[in-house]
Amino acid sequence: MADETVCGGCHCTCVESSTVFSQTFCNKQLQQALSLKEQGNDYIMRNQYRKAKKKYHSSILLARGLTNQPAIIGSSGRKQISEELNAEVEQVLFSVYNNLAGKKH
Repeated sequence: MADETVCGGCHCTCVESSTVFSQTFCNKQLQQALSLKEQGNDYIMRNQYRKAKKKYHSSILLARGLTNQPAIIGSSGRKQISEELNAEVEQVLFSVYNNLAGKKH
């Protein structure tokens, strides 16, 4: 039986000994990361590089939060997301890092 828990500000579903994010939470977080990336792109178009870097950084933190979260205390392993979602997260991160590398600072 799954137990809905709140840990570190995120909603997770604990199933036996592994922890997985709820799909809704993951999708919202990924969409927010994409939105922040787009906001950063808008700032780049207006030559507001510091604001763009802040948006990109926030996007990275949200995306990384989906893949680099430790498990809840007392459970084994790390939080897991689907391979498909992980690929989407990696694509967002690649895009944001690429944007940061190619823009004026």
